Amino acid sequence: EERSTSRSPTLILEQIKTREEALDALKKDNPTLHKLYLKFVDRNFTAMPHQRNAFLTEAVPFLYRAVAPALIMPLVEFFYIVHKPIFHDSLSQHTKEAKALLKGVSQTYWDTVPPDEQKLLQALTEREQNAYRILRDLAMRVTDDSPVRLFFMSDDEMGLRLGLTSIQAHRILKARLAKLGIIEVVLNGIRRGKGQRGIATTYRWNVASL
Repeated sequence: EERSTSRSPTLILEQIKTREEALDALKKDNPTLHKLYLKFVDRNFTAMPHQRNAFLTEAVPFLYRAVAPALIMPLVEFFYIVHKPIFHDSLSQHTKEAKALLKGVSQTYWDTVPPDEQKLLQALTEREQNAYRILRDLAMRVTDDSPVRLFFMSDDEMGLRLGLTSIQAHRILKARLAKLGIIEVVLNGIRRGKGQRGIATTYRWNVASL
């Protein structure tokens, strides 16, 4: 039996109001999570009635390659809060399913990495592993202005994705991953200044398995 996708104007209005109020509250409480949510969740996923689980099965693997794992649960929980009017399941059910998916995605990811690269990953700290996974994913994506192995990353962006300060992110990128030869600076970026737009550094991925 097909479920109707018709929605009442009242429900749509309630959804708009809930979203605006939730986003305003998050911006005050946690500006970093607010930025991440807009960039990686709000822009990429649409909430639909009876599609809450479908969101999780798409969002959790996507986020695992985009941000530090510790940020995934807050992001998917916030998606539920923002779209609460159209979901029937409880937040605790949503969280339980998301945790199970995250565990599965983490295991699947390791299984896709070649054995010698797994050893390299295990030799890195947890923060470095998170950065490695994010950068590896970017290096594999091919676009017109970014051929395979080349990618753009600023200290601010890396910090945002890892839940760290820009200085901490800089140390991971330049003092660790670049010094180890995992990544290589192709073109240094320009820090954002007064009246000047920042430009992300161009890096090359150097690990042979890609």
